[in-house]
Amino acid sequence: MTIALRAMVESAGSSASTTFYADIDDIDGILPKSAEINFYRIVQECVNNILKHSQADEATISIHRNGRGL
Repeated sequence: MTIALRAMVESAGSSASTTFYADIDDIDGILPKSAEINFYRIVQECVNNILKHSQADEATISIHRNGRGL
């Protein structure tokens, strides 16, 4: 999942005027498989909202491990 999230952020940055920075820990195995797609979609919605509404030149996506959580 970590690679997919990083790829999504990179793709968003390459196709928009906003420069994205990804600060994403290795989060593979933290969430149950059934929850991974939901988490991916939440991050995807966040990125889309930045692109649509923020008019930002730069944005950083930070996802960090905290023990067994995010």
